[in-house]
Amino acid sequence: MTRDSSQHDPSRIVDRSENASRDGALASSSSLAWSLRGLGFVALVGLGVLLRWSWADWPNFSPVAGLALTAGVLLRSRVLAIAVPLITMLLSDLVLGGYDLPVMLTVYACLMVPGLMGDRYAAWQLSTPTRPVWRSALLGGVAGVALGVVSATLFFVVTNAAYWLFMTRGAGSLWDAYLAAVPFYRASLTSDILVGASGVMLASGLRAAWRTASRSSAVAVVEN
Repeated sequence: MTRDSSQHDPSRIVDRSENASRDGALASSSSLAWSLRGLGFVALVGLGVLLRWSWADWPNFSPVAGLALTAGVLLRSRVLAIAVPLITMLLSDLVLGGYDLPVMLTVYACLMVPGLMGDRYAAWQLSTPTRPVWRSALLGGVAGVALGVVSATLFFVVTNAAYWLFMTRGAGSLWDAYLAAVPFYRASLTSDILVGASGVMLASGLRAAWRTASRSSAVAVVEN
């Protein structure tokens, strides 16, 4: 009898075969997930650039923050979620033009935050029991509205403080600067809610469908 009796144990050979099949299925699923992330990233950036160009005549009515929220939920990668708004802004600003550098950097930094918020919301979704697709989508829409409000408000407070500090060199009071910017806040609030709610709703539904399909595939591999 050899030291490794498992070489002649049919049951262990079957176990190894099942493990190999399971590992192959998981690797294939992971590869597909990253391919879909890449496609989603390109689609979100392309949509963001086109919409920002199209909406250029409407001050502060912008799709970027809402798409950043969507990217955080859909792509499940903090790097990609941050890259979507940054690359969208860079590409569209090549046509629309830039402005005061400190204010511009502040705007870019603020637009990174919605991507991180969307990523945290998606992480919370994954930590909870699986829901039906329609319920996940509905909950995502509600979350998109709330996150859109937070995003627009943060953007309003931080960027207008930067504008007052760097562009007006502190002329007048900060409160007056905020009052003057209220119409722009309404525009960004509206766009963040519209784009954020619809995007997070769609992304949440797709994530729920993917989660359900992945679990079904894993069960099928185990059973076979």
